[in-house]
Amino acid sequence: MTAPDIRKEIEQLNEIMSLDNSDVVPAAVRALAIQAYRDHDDEKAAQALSAMWKLAATHAGGHEIESLDGEEFGRKVGWLSQTKKTRSDRTIEQYLAKYARDLLVTPMQDAVRAGAVRGIVKEVVREAEGTYTCDWCLERCGVWDPYDANAYGVWARHAGCDCDIHIRYVEEDE
Repeated sequence: MTAPDIRKEIEQLNEIMSLDNSDVVPAAVRALAIQAYRDHDDEKAAQALSAMWKLAATHAGGHEIESLDGEEFGRKVGWLSQTKKTRSDRTIEQYLAKYARDLLVTPMQDAVRAGAVRGIVKEVVREAEGTYTCDWCLERCGVWDPYDANAYGVWARHAGCDCDIHIRYVEEDE
């Protein structure tokens, strides 16, 4: 794979990895998930999660993404549809965005590693963007060598994460 191809792959992955939660989740999927929660409808919940999986797959740059086994998928469906807890629309949206991002962590790590090997990725930067950033996120904020970013979980996010994660490329310094 050529350096421009690797960069294009990273940028395609980063389209999902770096967006705000509300920009990751399509409105129709958000509405379906909210309805699944309100109706306690497993089928609608599964459809919403499947739509987010397909969205992640379209940004995976040819990398395989994790397919959930039946039990794990069932837990995610249950979180969304069978809860007796009160969940806000925002919490549901954050959950869906996190799911899509989690699916892309390994492909992003692979692409960044390939970019570092080819000498095009200089570093990974994680910055807190919100008014309140949790301690867990603050531990991962900073400028990272690509290999260290992968090893120390810089790509990981939680629901409601307000961090911006982006790549600095070598040619940007020239």
